Amino acid sequence: MSYAFLTLVAAGTAALAASGAAAVTIDIDRFAVGFAGTGIVSDSTVGSSAVTTGPDLLTTGAVRTVSVNLDTRTSGSTGRIEAEIDTDIQALSISASDRNVGTVVLTYDLAALMPLIEQTSGLGVLRYDVRSADTVTRSITARLNGVQLGDTFVAANAINDNEDVVRSFPVTAAPFDFTQGGSNILTLTMSGGAGLDYSIGLLQFDLQAQQVPAPAALGLLGLGLAGLGAIRRRKTG
Repeated sequence: MSYAFLTLVAAGTAALAASGAAAVTIDIDRFAVGFAGTGIVSDSTVGSSAVTTGPDLLTTGAVRTVSVNLDTRTSGSTGRIEAEIDTDIQALSISASDRNVGTVVLTYDLAALMPLIEQTSGLGVLRYDVRSADTVTRSITARLNGVQLGDTFVAANAINDNEDVVRSFPVTAAPFDFTQGGSNILTLTMSGGAGLDYSIGLLQFDLQAQQVPAPAALGLLGLGLAGLGAIRRRKTG
């Protein structure tokens, strides 16, 4: 059997297997655009929430809503919890006064990103950077359409720690709603102990590309198989 034909078949098979295997990176929030209004969202009343939506046009088209909630406060103390986007370092900073405990929830309507996401398998990972400014325990939980993406991130790392957090999507079913007009909402719930002070950076999806065989890969494989067929016909003839 011709070595050249075997090479063609092997090359075509390898190219076919590799086609569509690349990841598609989709930025959700680069934190390059601040919150609407004053740019700082804060809450100083236990049990209440400060909510801001917008600006409407983020760099990616996703619509961001932030909710800042002061959960508990030591009796007799004052202070607040606040969230602010530092556009110079492109990060969301969260801080709480001493003896104040709160939660910040980021919500993203991904409708504008769905044309890109629909070109993928909908499976992959969610990535974001956690930048610590103190040693207070902090946690981040990500959900897509109510489905939690991996385990909750929990850490009490040393000062100035920087960790790339990766949370995988469920393997058995993509949590995206690909139906016409379907709602696709991503939430990040961030909380921690009293005096919390940390930030998160670039938020993005790394999704698997749809595995559509490339024409070149099919061409190589077809050429190799045609050659093998010709060899067999010559042998039987």
